[in-house]
Amino acid sequence: MKTKLLSLLLMTQTVFAIDLERGESETLEGVGNLTHPEFTGNILQDKLIPFEIKDSLGEVILTGNYHSRVFRSNSTGKLVFAGRVRDTSNPDGTFGWVTHVRLQGFGFVDVDAEAALDSASAGSVRASRASRNVAGDVLSYTIGPGLLNPPDESTFFFAGTQAESYTEDGRVTIFASNDFGGNSFSVELEGTLVPVKPPLCLELGERFFFETSYYYPIDVTGVAKGVQLRVETSPDLTAESWSLTSEPLRTVTGEITRAYGEVYGDYDGKQFFRVVCSLPEEGR
Repeated sequence: MKTKLLSLLLMTQTVFAIDLERGESETLEGVGNLTHPEFTGNILQDKLIPFEIKDSLGEVILTGNYHSRVFRSNSTGKLVFAGRVRDTSNPDGTFGWVTHVRLQGFGFVDVDAEAALDSASAGSVRASRASRNVAGDVLSYTIGPGLLNPPDESTFFFAGTQAESYTEDGRVTIFASNDFGGNSFSVELEGTLVPVKPPLCLELGERFFFETSYYYPIDVTGVAKGVQLRVETSPDLTAESWSLTSEPLRTVTGEITRAYGEVYGDYDGKQFFRVVCSLPEEGR
């Protein structure tokens, strides 16, 4: 097990965060706001996603909300992704409890995993264990050691990263059971907050060829919130020939952003274009 020591002033307690390697499973000790500033910070976005879980007969046994949160760490300045299960209930005549939660969308970042103690978060049942698949894109948090039995709620569980920006393209699967040692039931939800792969630079449309139009529209979807788009063109695809042809444009998560590449007359209407995404300097 690898751990990362955080140097904290005016403290007598040594605090560690779990460095969750690919293919590993680790016990979570639980953290508090005062003892672990890595997992506190300025909240950038909160999102509630309602869910219901059905048994094998199609009967709803548990409902609630999944709370997805992203904030910028007070300690590292990077993004921390948090989640918890809340507002749980069992419909009349049914019973069931949450066993674990599986997050997708973390394959390209290092992850520090932990869970909030009940004194440092809403909710009363914390995650006791975190694991990561070999590919690294899936994080699983075991809820317990006590049962998350409605109306109980979980505390926040954390995935600290080095990411600078985020999208709403993640997924979460919530698992529940209504029989000790029996079947497990689940529901998969879309739209959770997940990191964007640094260094936040990608090229779309490179080597596309266009002519006859002075302005060529380029639609880009799924770009991270706060990222800048710019259009560059080149007459021959050589590295030194790329030139900026549009003002940088901020994007918003989930919306289609339209950028325009301008065709210069002295290139005889023949150019290649690319769209480059980057994090604005003031956001670094």
